[in-house]
Amino acid sequence: MKKYLTVMLILFFYNAFSQFQKDEGITVRFNKEIEATYSIYKTPIRINQVKLKSEIDYSTNEGLIQSFFSASNREWAFSDYIDKRQKIVRDEEHFKAVSKRDVFNNYIQIETIYYYNYEGRNMAFVKYSFIIDKIPFPLTGVLSTEKVNNKWYISDLLNQRYITNVFSKLEPSILLELLKGKSDNNKFINELIEETRNEKNILDFKKLNNLLQNWEEKEETEKLHKVKDKRLVLENFKSPKAIINSIPQIYKIKSSQSFILEKCFFLKYSSSENKLIDNEKTKKNYKGKPEFNLVSTDEKTLVHKFVFEDNNSIYSIIKYGVNNVYKAILLKKLNGTTYKEVTNEYLDWVNFFRRIKSELFYDLYTNENLIELKNQIINDERILDIDKFIEVVNKNELLLSDYIDK
Repeated sequence: MKKYLTVMLILFFYNAFSQFQKDEGITVRFNKEIEATYSIYKTPIRINQVKLKSEIDYSTNEGLIQSFFSASNREWAFSDYIDKRQKIVRDEEHFKAVSKRDVFNNYIQIETIYYYNYEGRNMAFVKYSFIIDKIPFPLTGVLSTEKVNNKWYISDLLNQRYITNVFSKLEPSILLELLKGKSDNNKFINELIEETRNEKNILDFKKLNNLLQNWEEKEETEKLHKVKDKRLVLENFKSPKAIINSIPQIYKIKSSQSFILEKCFFLKYSSSENKLIDNEKTKKNYKGKPEFNLVSTDEKTLVHKFVFEDNNSIYSIIKYGVNNVYKAILLKKLNGTTYKEVTNEYLDWVNFFRRIKSELFYDLYTNENLIELKNQIINDERILDIDKFIEVVNKNELLLSDYIDK
């Protein structure tokens, strides 16, 4: 998906050799459990072209797909997108062809819709096919959509391109088995289910996409053919003919999707501000800040802080030392000046930021000895995968012992 909603992790680097200069941000990815609805049209639903926008019901994804297929001018096509900076690649020749199209033999069909909610935003992935009379096979695609004020739009704002890759390539029945975590009498799919589950035993879309990419890179055609949309594998495959009143089968499922962290930063406390002493000056300095919750009769030494926003709430993970023991606390902002300790969320993250030394973040970009680690957790688009970061550090404790506090 798109590049619009990038979230900045502000890291303070002081080494001139770093590719990220002081205060320059990087994008951070993390995994989140999602409750979703997967609708499968075993007989695809046929969507016919219309002449006017006023004929379309935009309160449904079916209506949006109808608009996407019927748009006969640039203004109409542009109105389907939520991001008003979107470039329309369809040209005037295309729009003229739409106006002259044989609407009986040319139509669009919907095969699956995957609905989910993220931070109060109603989103979906719609798998569709163009049926064109002059082309002997359907042209398949996937759109990411979002509902705003009871109207569906094409939306690429959550950086989910990897998941559209999964929906476009996989046979819907296979994807359903992976989501449900069970396949009847298919050893290969059951093994694939094992490989693509996370620690909560739900499908991890990122793992699945990485596995598919690995098979493609290694040209493991036999494995790919066992899971891919049959139309991408078999010549002249006859899929069910779409009908107008098709009713989908609906499944409630959970999955793990990868998202971009919003409004977050990592900060190492300076020696001039890291002593947390129970006195009026300290209380005044930290009033209305998460550190205020740590003020007590036990003197503490602040080490570093990781602040992020998720599910419309702001969280702070603070590492500190007390009586020669390092600890970490997760604090959630309740209003403008009040924070509350949270003990049942982001447990892996809290433990991670407690264990690592601040220098690991900095040296990740400046120390050539960590280049292999960096390549595992930061992709070509400079997105840092924080869950992968935790996994790699846990697996390489001996190598990274200088960066870990026991």
